[in-house]
Amino acid sequence: MLLPPGSVIFESKIYTMKNILFPSAALFAAILCFYSCKTKGDIFLSCPADLAITVPAVPVSAASLMLPQATVSTTCEDGGVAAVLRADTELKAGVNTLRYEADDDCGNKESCSFEVNITADFRAAFVGNYKGYRDCTAQNFTQTIPDQDMTITVDYGKQANYLHVGDDEVLVDSSGSFPHPYFGSYRFYALSFKADSMFRMQQWGTLYSNQTCYFRGKKQ
Repeated sequence: MLLPPGSVIFESKIYTMKNILFPSAALFAAILCFYSCKTKGDIFLSCPADLAITVPAVPVSAASLMLPQATVSTTCEDGGVAAVLRADTELKAGVNTLRYEADDDCGNKESCSFEVNITADFRAAFVGNYKGYRDCTAQNFTQTIPDQDMTITVDYGKQANYLHVGDDEVLVDSSGSFPHPYFGSYRFYALSFKADSMFRMQQWGTLYSNQTCYFRGKKQ
């Protein structure tokens, strides 16, 4: 016996067709995605620890400082990831907050921040190791210190406006010059800096000789 449209049997056939067709479409999409879809993954960003830096003068450009890099990674299957430092053009004396921002090729984003404490001290321009040549001359035939290649270390002195040069504590002005060319009771001393080069002159006398040594070095 024929049943009219809309009967239970007719609806059952349509329902069965849907069950056949729709899983097939979903299976096709799953197969296609297997070859084309990427896992978005996650991005991981870690900022450097807070630090303190001494500079010759403020304000100072963040780009001119050798700041540590952030650590960044991603599980994005596309793989590309980068972290960029976001900071003011100029940093002031005191605490400055700097921020790293990172993103990857999957569109993941992350950020973190750290602090840089800036101290201004003109001596920072002169501190370092200077490699150069020392030339010594004597007014008699005795030369107690031979000419030689050497490295002289310049560091902060124990007092304000003093530099520790070699074994000596030397008062300097903001240009790096020793303002009074006299040192100790028997020793004359002159010191000057130009760009990254340091020029050092020592003079001293003994009972039977008067020796003068000149040093010129380049900051390493």
